[in-house]
Amino acid sequence: MRHEEAAALMASAYAKLTGKVGVCLTIAGPGATNLITGLYDAKMDRAPVLALTGQVKLQYIGPGSFQEIDQDVLFNSFCVFNKTINSKEQTIELVTLALKHALVERGF
Repeated sequence: MRHEEAAALMASAYAKLTGKVGVCLTIAGPGATNLITGLYDAKMDRAPVLALTGQVKLQYIGPGSFQEIDQDVLFNSFCVFNKTINSKEQTIELVTLALKHALVERGF
């Protein structure tokens, strides 16, 4: 996709039509905020979507960082599962939990 909003809308539509988890991927900051319309669309219809967003390196998080926003606060308001992966060792566990929550709670 050329735009994150379209990717999130496609993931939502896929989930609604198939019952399977739709997935979208984006960069940090403005890329993550561009997902909101599609993710809210999924939320309203309880469609299971997994949204993977980038984040700046931990040492750069905070005021003045390039394209850094508080993604936890942004996504906590409408996600059924929202976690930040801080090390590669957490990846399998957190992605598995995210998928379980998306399917069981019908959300993202």
